[in-house]
Formats: sequence, structure tokens, C-alpha cells
Amino acid sequence: FSNRLLPGPSPCPNPIKIPKFCTFIRDGEKGAFDFKAEAFGVCYGSGLFGAPSLKVDFQEFLLAQTFLGKTYLWFCFSSVSFEDWVDFSDINVQKADKQRNNSLTLEALIDRILSQTTHDLRKQLDTVNVAFKNRVNETKDVKNKLVIHLAKVMDEIGTQERNIEVLRKAVEDKEGPLKVAQTRLEARTGRPNVELCRDAVQSRLIHEVHELTHNVDRLKDTLAQAEAELKGLNRRQLLLEEEIQVKENTLYIDEVLCMQMRESISYGDF
Repeated sequence: FSNRLLPGPSPCPNPIKIPKFCTFIRDGEKGAFDFKAEAFGVCYGSGLFGAPSLKVDFQEFLLAQTFLGKTYLWFCFSSVSFEDWVDFSDINVQKADKQRNNSLTLEALIDRILSQTTHDLRKQLDTVNVAFKNRVNETKDVKNKLVIHLAKVMDEIGTQERNIEVLRKAVEDKEGPLKVAQTRLEARTGRPNVELCRDAVQSRLIHEVHELTHNVDRLKDTLAQAEAELKGLNRRQLLLEEEIQVKENTLYIDEVLCMQMRESISYGDF
């Protein structure tokens, strides 16, 4: 199980780097998620005193073969009784069984943790991918609406420009007769003596000058309003074009960069 745990984080660095990079490039203009993985290292094993004792017994057997027939007598005053040896061996066996049971319990726990970790990683991957797809679709819808609105604004700009040309032409057409009427009225003021009277011609000229002046002023006011409206439409056009550019940049980051990079993320079983 230690072999399963130690390579555990190895599939993780690339999936961690990709969301971090996606978050970094998306912060440049509108997230994703933090991932922490814990690995459990397991060291288990039991050293029994039986193995060294078997080695000693084997060495004694070799010595017995070597000194066969010799009359030397060896005493080991530090030796233990057979009953103590049996008790000591039983204790070691019990400890080994306990460690083995603990190891089996830990193995089952590790299995559950690794399975849950893989499940959580895959679930989070799917959740983020779905969020990206929804965001891309929303951005495309908004961009399409902006494009349609921009087309309407451009049509309105064209219409307003034509209206301005018509108004300017109308002002020019009215200013000519107004100048003529003003010249005639000024000329009649030079009549001598009693000839300088308010006759019908004088009244008509005065009325004509007032009427033409009123019409020209009204046309100029309308022209000024149309020009102001045109400036507003031009500003609106620039804002819409900038907003469309922002949406295109967002789509490039989310759909082209992030989503394509995330296709390489894959979580296998640990």
C-alpha cells in the first residue's frame, strides 16, 4: 500500500497547474477551485525473535558437526528456560497478529480514502467543466445580442447622418430668401418723407422676414439636436464595439485556452 500512496500525488501536479493558470489568465479581464491532496505513508512489518534464534540454532548445528567426538563442555549462564522462551515467542506472535490486524484495518481505510479522493477529483473536474461550458454559452448569447444592437445603432447613425444633411440643406434654402427679404425691407426704409409709410408691402415684408427667421431658427435647433444625437450614437457605437471585443477575448480565454487545456486532465484510480 505504500507503493499506492507514494505515487498518489504524481497525477496531481498537472491538474493543479492548469486550474491555477486558467485562474491567472481569467483574472486579467470574470472562479475555479482549490485542491488539496493528502497522502498517507504506511510502514508496517514485524521483526520476530524467532528468526535470529533459528540462525543461532543453525550455527550450533554446524559447530556440532565440526567438533563431533570432542569432549569439551560449554555452559551459557545467561540462557533462559524453555518455558520463558515459549512465553516470549507467544508474546511476539500475539504482537505480530495485532500488527497484522491493524495493517488490514489501515489498508481498508486507505482503500476508502483513495476511492473517495478519486471520486471527489472527478466530480470537481466535471463540475468545473460544466461551469465553463455554461459560461461560454452565456458569453456567446450576450455577444450576439451586442452585435445585433450594434447593427441597429449603425443603421440609426446612417439615418441620422442623412437627416442632418437634409436639415443643413433646408437651412441653406431658407437663409437665401431670408437675406433677400431683409435686403428689400432695409431698402424700403430709405424712402423719403411721407413715402416712408407702413403700407401693405411693408407689412408683408416684415411678416415674411419674421416667418423666415422663425423657420431658420427652428431648423437650426433641430439640426443641433440631430448632431447631438449623432454624437451620442457614435459614442454608443464605440462602447458596443469595445464590449464586443471584451466578449471575444473572454471567449478566447475560456473556450480556446482554458477548456482545451482542461481536456488533458484525467484522474485515474490510485
